[in-house]
Amino acid sequence: MSGTTTPLPGIPGAWKLPYRGKVGMACLIFAESAIFTIFVVAYLFYVGKKSLQDRLHGKVLENAHLLHSLSAVQQF
Repeated sequence: MSGTTTPLPGIPGAWKLPYRGKVGMACLIFAESAIFTIFVVAYLFYVGKKSLQDRLHGKVLENAHLLHSLSAVQQF
């Protein structure tokens, strides 16, 4: 076995990381566009409903339980 190595042709020597500012900005734009898409889909889902009462019908008790459990969790 030989102690010397020869580099393969066409393979770069070192891999260079991308600039973290550009990567961070790309991630921010991707996250903001995902949130915007969620809001658009929710709007399109609820556009066929007649009024706020139709959307919230029967959900008052569930919301009260959710808010109560949230306040219990925040006390710890």
